[in-house]
Amino acid sequence: MRRLLIVSLAVLAIGPANAETTNFLPHVQKSVEKYVRPAMANFNETAEELPSAVATVCSDPTPEKLTEFSNKFSDVVSAFGAVSFLAYGPMLEDDRLKRLAFLPDPRGIAQRQINRFKASSDYQTITAAALTEKSVALQGLTALELIAFSKTTEPILGQGEHSEDCPYAQAIADNIANISRELVTSWSDPTGYTETLWAVGQNNPVHRTEQEAMETVFYALPTALTILKDQHVLPVIAKGKEKSRPRRLPFSRSANGIRFMTANMAGIRDALTAMDLEPSLPEDYKWLPGTAVFELNNAIDLAGKIGQPMRNHFKANNGFESFTTLALTLTSINLTVGEEIAAALNLSAGFNALDGD
Repeated sequence: MRRLLIVSLAVLAIGPANAETTNFLPHVQKSVEKYVRPAMANFNETAEELPSAVATVCSDPTPEKLTEFSNKFSDVVSAFGAVSFLAYGPMLEDDRLKRLAFLPDPRGIAQRQINRFKASSDYQTITAAALTEKSVALQGLTALELIAFSKTTEPILGQGEHSEDCPYAQAIADNIANISRELVTSWSDPTGYTETLWAVGQNNPVHRTEQEAMETVFYALPTALTILKDQHVLPVIAKGKEKSRPRRLPFSRSANGIRFMTANMAGIRDALTAMDLEPSLPEDYKWLPGTAVFELNNAIDLAGKIGQPMRNHFKANNGFESFTTLALTLTSINLTVGEEIAAALNLSAGFNALDGD
């Protein structure tokens, strides 16, 4: 708190960037062109391979094919982690984010809905088109993980009684690929969402000024850092060391918990770097983005030391201590990005993905 007060007073003393004269449009454009579009393209390219991976393992569930499917699922989770925090525009349209991954789910809603769905008459005949009409909890990566991996992280899709899950798994994989394709199309369309970011003005229903467009893009980052700490890290360690719950980390069932989290942090780092904020920061605050990047790299390294699958290595590799440090690190990074850089740029927080939760 003292650090925030000192920084806030210092920014006021030298004066933050003048929002009325700062040209925010280049930062918004760089964010889209250098990070958002390439990351979405990579997610799409990776997700397009998931349907064939499901089809292959379901037709031939040998150990080799199961491993290949598991690796492909990991690739998609990583690629999704690099875009999941871009929670605005196309990602929120048609509820795409929740359809790709129903998170957080502390009460196990997805598992209960899957159990009910398995007892229905259309479980064996479900298609991607029909799946879009069902609950978002049944549609994405989190649902596929629940039917394709055991509680001990082994891939089981197609084996024995789990062969009955193959039509549903195929529908999910097709649905994920379809959504990833929609995201690329939406972000590539010059008359689509990017126009609301770039062609600001009184006739723009979303962003009337460059500052508003900048705030939409920029505040996705501190919001993501808050979600990482509050919804992913803290639930694992909230009850203390002896009652730590590594299973609460998203995608830990498929041994991808750390992979998803580090992809998320790396994405936040790269998105921040792509904005190229230094030219618009007051001279005494140009160091802030570099500090945030440095801290994010440390956080990624710290998480990576726990090992995979996290459910098996959490206690042996000092996971509780690492997650405790990680929570503090994420708080510090969030302060740097969401408070200090935002204040230096004279940005104002508005709606974010946490509003209403």
